[in-house]
Amino acid sequence: MSEKRHAILVMALMGPLCALVLAGQAVRAFADSQYEQALTAYSRGGYVKTVKLLRRYVKKTPTAGAYYLLGYSNYKLGRYKEAARYFGEAYLVDPNFNPGDIMSRVEKTKERACPAGKERSKNAPVTPPGTRTAPHK
Repeated sequence: MSEKRHAILVMALMGPLCALVLAGQAVRAFADSQYEQALTAYSRGGYVKTVKLLRRYVKKTPTAGAYYLLGYSNYKLGRYKEAARYFGEAYLVDPNFNPGDIMSRVEKTKERACPAGKERSKNAPVTPPGTRTAPHK
C-alpha cells in the first residue's frame, strides 16, 4: 500500500475514534458536574435535590460513594427502606467502601459552600454514625 493510501486510511479510522474519545470525556465531565451538584445540595441540606441528582448519576456511574450519599439523603428524609437499599448497593459496588471518604468530601464541599463566619442552615447535615470524620462544629 502506498504511503498516501496508508495515511488516508489512518485518518479515516482515527476521526471516528477521536470523536468517541471526546464524547466519552464529555459524558464523564457531565457526570462529574452532576455529582458535584449533588454534593453541594447535600452540604446545604437539600436532600430531595441530592436524591434526584444522584439517582440519575448512579444510572451512568454507579459508585459506592454516590450510593452511600443517596442512602444517607434518603435517611435524612425519613425514607428508611430506600436508605437501607442504597447503603447496601454501596457495599455491593465496593465491599471495602469507607463512608469516611465520602463524608470528608462532603465536609470540603460544605466548607466551600459555607465559609467560616457564616451560619449554617438549621437543616445542615451532620456526619453520619460510623464514619471516621469529625462532626462539623
